Amino acid sequence: MAKKDIRDRSRTRAEQFLSNRELGEDGTVIGLKSAYFIIRANDSSLHDCKPNRSTYSKNPEDETLLCVGDEVTFKRTNASGGNEFGVGVITTVKERKNKISRARDRRMTRSGESSLVIASNLDNIVIIASAFEPMFRPGLVDRYLVYAGFERLNPLIVVNKMDLCLDKRDHKDVIAITEVYKKLGYQLLYLSVETGKGMDSLFKFLDGKTSVLCGHSGVGKTSIMNFLTKSNFDTKDVSERTLKGSHTTSNAMMKELVEIRGYRFMNKSFIVDTPGIREFGLEMISKLEIRHFFPEFEVYATNCQFSSCLHESEPNCGVKKAVEDKKILKARYESYLNIMATATN
Repeated sequence: MAKKDIRDRSRTRAEQFLSNRELGEDGTVIGLKSAYFIIRANDSSLHDCKPNRSTYSKNPEDETLLCVGDEVTFKRTNASGGNEFGVGVITTVKERKNKISRARDRRMTRSGESSLVIASNLDNIVIIASAFEPMFRPGLVDRYLVYAGFERLNPLIVVNKMDLCLDKRDHKDVIAITEVYKKLGYQLLYLSVETGKGMDSLFKFLDGKTSVLCGHSGVGKTSIMNFLTKSNFDTKDVSERTLKGSHTTSNAMMKELVEIRGYRFMNKSFIVDTPGIREFGLEMISKLEIRHFFPEFEVYATNCQFSSCLHESEPNCGVKKAVEDKKILKARYESYLNIMATATN
């Protein structure tokens, strides 16, 4: 057989493979059950599916292959010839528009991935903090806000457990610490799962969007998830010894919001709960980018001597001068420096 014929036949087989790989129907990963991924098809039916060796991902090789929120192409039956009745196969993982992820040691994973992707294709990020038990942590909130800016997510800061403000002084102290974010232009909501305070405002924010719940362990993410989805996921009390939350969510999961306490969601709305994260790494974001995610710096950065100023140790820095003149809160600037200290590039 001529070499040209061999090349043509190989090309035809390759084109056939690519075409077959795209066959199937579209769906979204909404959770993990045992060794299977749960796929919600466009007709709202649910299917247990697995990837196989020919599953093709349009995302970087060093990222997790599949996560909640991924849009995929799948076949309802096992096309690979396996003997698992009713188990479908995921053929293609589509490109993610954004993601929630954490860096991980490549040497500790069998797949060699360096980025653990927890959830993808999101509209909103709901940053859950708490008024007490554990106390409000501005540093962690700031990290989430930087990440939200980097991934182009619409953030909402929720201060939960407002029912623990037992007197006016407690309430006043919490407001003083948190109102800073409202003045910076961020959306801020005071909430209590116990009393229902603020829930109607939360419903409106979530309506028609895919939103992810993030926050420090113990701040009440799972309790909020239970309230929103009428579920009964396990919750645990905050540790009395350390006043830190216990991890109760092991895998991200997605639920559709339909009707809650008389509020009917007018558009398709989904909520994603994520594992409790005590520390939130921003290793993938460069210092040059981090500086843009502190909005109060923008007007004063124009006074910096260098256009590439990182507002750390550079001379004639407009941002540092604004901190000295108390035009920028010192606590926010210190939070910025802490985040910059963890940046790797």
